[in-house]
Amino acid sequence: MRSFIHSTLVLSCWLLVGGISTADDDAGKTPATTSVQSVPAHLPQLIKELRTSGCAMPASAAQLVGIGKPAVPALIELLDAPNWVPRWKAARVLGLMGPEAKEALPALEKALQREKPHVFERQFLPLAIAAIKVDTKPLIDCVEGKTKSSDAARGFAAELLRRVRLQETTDASRTTS
Repeated sequence: MRSFIHSTLVLSCWLLVGGISTADDDAGKTPATTSVQSVPAHLPQLIKELRTSGCAMPASAAQLVGIGKPAVPALIELLDAPNWVPRWKAARVLGLMGPEAKEALPALEKALQREKPHVFERQFLPLAIAAIKVDTKPLIDCVEGKTKSSDAARGFAAELLRRVRLQETTDASRTTS
């Protein structure tokens, strides 16, 4: 019961603060519906910030989510970084992109099979994969504490659920219009 209450509080906090937002979210649109079709000139700089910013998620992460599909190949490359931190950040960004990052699924699944993944990789990679596949069960299980996960992973799962539900709402309103 205690873990359920804790998970509910984590989910509530993430939903209250809105998790990571992008300019597209602020405009009432999801990144998947507004991706830029060409590769922006500043993409290499954003990837560099993701690679070198330590454990904190830099503002460039939200910008990469907003760029969407054109950023996916560079993020896939980052999944092979020698250090776990950029790999973990790339997985987070790809998960936040959702189905738009589906071409990254083989690389994410390969990263999950790494011989000695960092604990955050073990927790975040399956969540990113679930978000891309729009499989909410692993996300809900994580938020509800049914899996052995850190508070950070539960918060990430809650953010991914919020994005999946936002996309479902957007898709439903388009079909009824």
